[in-house]
Amino acid sequence: MNGYVYHNGLILPASEAGIPVFSPGFLYGEGLFETLRVYGGHPFRLDDHLRRLRVSARTLGIRIRENNFRIAEAIQDLICLNNLSEARVRITLIPGPDSHPGANKKQNPGELVITVIPYSPPRWMSKSGVSAVISAIRRNSFSPLPRWKNLNYLENRLAREEARTRNADEAIFLDQSGFVAEGAMTNVFLVGKSALFTPPTQSPILPGITREIVMELAREQGIPCREKKLRPSDLYRAGEVFLTNSLIEVAPVIKIEGKKIGSGIPGPITKIIQRAYHELLQRNINKKTNS
Repeated sequence: MNGYVYHNGLILPASEAGIPVFSPGFLYGEGLFETLRVYGGHPFRLDDHLRRLRVSARTLGIRIRENNFRIAEAIQDLICLNNLSEARVRITLIPGPDSHPGANKKQNPGELVITVIPYSPPRWMSKSGVSAVISAIRRNSFSPLPRWKNLNYLENRLAREEARTRNADEAIFLDQSGFVAEGAMTNVFLVGKSALFTPPTQSPILPGITREIVMELAREQGIPCREKKLRPSDLYRAGEVFLTNSLIEVAPVIKIEGKKIGSGIPGPITKIIQRAYHELLQRNINKKTNS
């Protein structure tokens, strides 16, 4: 990999960065990460991502040595050094290599790695809509893992591969009771007769930053937005379904398990949310550029 990365206080060529082989992140997948977009050279909602990272890190007992200002500064430096305007930022946090059971993690801060790489939306974002399947893998409502953006990402990758082999763009997880949880890399929304609905945070889901933004934007647009347990049949009957995350933004779903959703094209509510999201992005770019 070319370019520069940030690792534990230093910005260095990506080829020189490395994680110790005895790191719990390498050995056990213990750690956290955040992914966000850069628009016009400016990270979008970085404070929100760092807030979630710090909350999760406290839960796992991983100390972050850098303050938010230093992290933001490092990201801006990487954007400039890598000569990027439209990019993807990944912030990865893992326990230090000496964080064995019984070790004092507060005295042994975690390792922070930041990468900033070029990003262009995936091919399927430019289509008139995306397709999804219901994954054979079930989310465990009793596990804390889905509620953290953690490095133990194998289920998500397996579900994504399942979608690919079935010629779909995304896989949707159900929980062990058959309720809709989330996509392999997205949160799920449907448009009902009376409101916009999304699975509740009590479900085995990651409460996404874009999910939170969309709920705020919907209310600003006068669209009621509610959390509700959903069945796959609710998705099939919905007039509209869309997916959200920080990279793909708001992606309309036109087909699930081969069944057409609504009229089979992006619906009016989805378009309203997309437009409101893009207007928010533009305001953010203008604010950052003029500040």
